[in-house]
Amino acid sequence: AFSGQSGQVVLQLGQVVRVTGVTIEHIRPSPDLSSAPSNITVWAHEDNSSLLNLSYSISMSSSSVQTFHIPSSPPISQLRLQVTSNWGHPEYTCLYRVRVHGTQVKEEEDMMIVTQQDVRDS
Repeated sequence: AFSGQSGQVVLQLGQVVRVTGVTIEHIRPSPDLSSAPSNITVWAHEDNSSLLNLSYSISMSSSSVQTFHIPSSPPISQLRLQVTSNWGHPEYTCLYRVRVHGTQVKEEEDMMIVTQQDVRDS
């Protein structure tokens, strides 16, 4: 959690990846959902490029786990989540759990080499 209705966090990833999605989760059960994030911008931290603007919707009847697809990402090792608003809590915003989904860049490079060799061998 962080103070106020907005803030940011930088995630250091274990390796260089192309991010394909992020999953945001708010704690359940919770009688007060106002501390959940509402609007979030996802950034590639190294080059400060915006990857996605998302709205996290939560109600007593909705799922607290929501996954957002990122259509295109450069290879990155740091991801920044900038929360620009929450659902009304004046004192703090809670990011309970964030999951980052992606493809390892090394795996992509290995697949490209194999594909290039296949083309030359044909």
